[in-house]
Amino acid sequence: MKKETRAERERRIGEILAAMDREYGTEYRCYLNYETPWQLLIAVILSAQCTDARVNLVTADLFQKYDTLEKFAGADVKELEQDIHSIGFYHSKAKNIISCCKRLIEEHQGEVPRTDSSGRCRTENSQCNPGEYLQ
Repeated sequence: MKKETRAERERRIGEILAAMDREYGTEYRCYLNYETPWQLLIAVILSAQCTDARVNLVTADLFQKYDTLEKFAGADVKELEQDIHSIGFYHSKAKNIISCCKRLIEEHQGEVPRTDSSGRCRTENSQCNPGEYLQ
């Protein structure tokens, strides 16, 4: 079998991507519920190894209890673990959320930095880049 050239591989990749666009569309939607970029960031952290539906159930109450970035940054890790315990890996996720919120406050004046690249969420057809989702 002949080895595929770079040009052939790029053409084949283009055909595959075009077929996927035809099948799934080109509009991206994030299925996580949020109102602010930092809420989306927290929801994305929680979404690792978890369904979007479960994350949305947990964040409905979570975002009412911790309604500011500062409240997340100052949260007691054990209490936050209890708040998100129905989501897998809740020990590390609670620590990561608190640490992330502290860094956002200390290093970015409480704003989620905008980036040129966008991270793919685990969910098909969703682009979840918190810095780009809200103005």
